Amino acid sequence: MGKYEFIKELSNRRKVRFFFTTVLSLFVIGAIGFTFFTLFKEGISQSLSFNFIKDFFNNEIKKLTPLGLFYLSFFGNLMLIPLPIEAPFFLGLMKGNLFLPSLFFVLAGLIPSQAINYIVGKKFSKAFFTLFSTKKIYKAKRWVNKYGSYAIFGFNLLPLPSNEITFGLGIAKYNVTRLFVFTLLGTIIKFFAMWGFYLLFF
Repeated sequence: MGKYEFIKELSNRRKVRFFFTTVLSLFVIGAIGFTFFTLFKEGISQSLSFNFIKDFFNNEIKKLTPLGLFYLSFFGNLMLIPLPIEAPFFLGLMKGNLFLPSLFFVLAGLIPSQAINYIVGKKFSKAFFTLFSTKKIYKAKRWVNKYGSYAIFGFNLLPLPSNEITFGLGIAKYNVTRLFVFTLLGTIIKFFAMWGFYLLFF
């Protein structure tokens, strides 16, 4: 027999308790981190040199070099740091960046960041399942299985927050191969269209 995974639905009281326990835990961790930084910030600032970070930002990020696009793509596609990469990519072309190296570095940043979004969503899927009813969960899963490919392609073809949909598909444990095939397909078509627009009008 195949292996099946059943979701045990919690009572509303336990859901509320779980939610407030999670929020309280995050608040305590944040408070401890803030207190530690406040007490030791002088020592930290004296021991660390920010010249390297400043030079790197000015030479790579600010000038929108292909390496700078890699970092913008990686951090901009993470769940908590949504940053559209389309504008920096296009401005980089206007500054003289070659198309293929720029596209390569954007994809090199996109793939690992989206993988992180998917893994985090998948790891925390049980926590989300405890907060919502099984009826809503299976309804969402049916929608994902039916329209997921179109949503992935559309969110990556258009300048939409694809990191959030990847996180949600991780929660739903969507097929990872299909996810990245349609992610790359939509992204590549989008940047080729931007390149064609640049060649025609600039």
